[in-house]
Amino acid sequence: MIVLLDTCAWIEYFKGTAIGKNAQKIIEGPDRIIVSTIVVTELYRFSLANYTSDEAEQQLSFLLERSFGVDVSTPIATAAAAIQNAKRLGLADSIILATTHEQDAHLITCDNDFRGEPNVTVLD
Repeated sequence: MIVLLDTCAWIEYFKGTAIGKNAQKIIEGPDRIIVSTIVVTELYRFSLANYTSDEAEQQLSFLLERSFGVDVSTPIATAAAAIQNAKRLGLADSIILATTHEQDAHLITCDNDFRGEPNVTVLD
């Protein structure tokens, strides 16, 4: 299965929380993990604000080694605009959901804004 891990799932993983342990099963499991460039931006900003620069670099390197990056293409951007308009999600969440749809992936998140969406698992 192809999975896209939302930023919050990566953050919980690196923090070692109970939710992070659930994310760990996916991150260290057999599924193919993709990551939107928006997730890279959000995670790296979080890491720089909460860890040393060396730790932030290590986290970013791990994310990039463990996942396949998906750039925000024009089709993803236009689909995100439609999602944002229809569902009133924020821009980053709309891009993440559009990337999930475009890549035929399953979204793993901690964000309740996605609860009830098809092909989404909200970690508790």
